[in-house]
Amino acid sequence: MTTTFNCPTCGAPLDYGGNGDTLRCPYCNNSVIVPQELRQSAYAAGGPKPSVPAATQALAAAPGDSAVPAEVEAQVRRLLQANQKIEAIKLYRQFTSVGLKEAKDAVEAMGEPGGQSQGKKKKRSFKETLVVIAVGLFFIGLGSIFPIVFIPMGIDSWQNGEIGGAIAAFFGAAVWLLVWGGIGVFIMFGLG
Repeated sequence: MTTTFNCPTCGAPLDYGGNGDTLRCPYCNNSVIVPQELRQSAYAAGGPKPSVPAATQALAAAPGDSAVPAEVEAQVRRLLQANQKIEAIKLYRQFTSVGLKEAKDAVEAMGEPGGQSQGKKKKRSFKETLVVIAVGLFFIGLGSIFPIVFIPMGIDSWQNGEIGGAIAAFFGAAVWLLVWGGIGVFIMFGLG
């Protein structure tokens, strides 16, 4: 009994005759893992059960388990390297029977160097941290220049009865400090 399914990498039709867990695509030359449903239907039809690694047998016995054999993980990584994230998620879901969110999270974790999820921030080196702190402190210092000069001028204006000049000096100093100091704080704590 021959069944046809599409290659997850190039989309070419592949014929599965019921033997083995993987096929080699004649078009893109990638090793493709046969979907679990096709393997199970071949076994149910009395076809020979190929030798399957222990991890694959455990997975077939417990659908919904999120453990993935090395060959599936390798195929998912190849799809990710080819910028075919959706196909990688489909393949992962086909083999593990997990939900879409779990499959997406697992595939994204496989695509990161060291298996790190995309939701996590990259850790800065010590040198990068020092540069970010220095730039942030520069902007905070820049934000403090105008208030240091103009607040005493505003106080003098207030004491001399020049209310408009005092308000302008206080307001200008506050805006200057908020803008430039805010940029410095954002650089130091918001980036990264």
